Amino acid sequence: MVPPQADLGALYKDSKNNAAIIIVISPGADPMTEIDALSAKMKILVTSLSLGRGQAKKAIDAIKEAQGIMSKAGTVGTWVVLQNCHLAPSFMP
Repeated sequence: MVPPQADLGALYKDSKNNAAIIIVISPGADPMTEIDALSAKMKILVTSLSLGRGQAKKAIDAIKEAQGIMSKAGTVGTWVVLQNCHLAPSFMP
């Protein structure tokens, strides 16, 4: 059985800027192509980080920077994509 593909455009329309979108993938799957395509279409910057040893501070800094960018007038915003969250469960709550 093949799980259905997520419609990132519909997911974006239903999302809020203060709530994370969590995408659970199967081994070998990589949604970054679709994320990059949607962000380019929407003119949204993307910062992507793979969590693991020593990456927590970089992730926190990227999130804080994205929050600052989103608060500036005339800026569309930015997304922070955190990959391999299973390596940093403290980010999941």
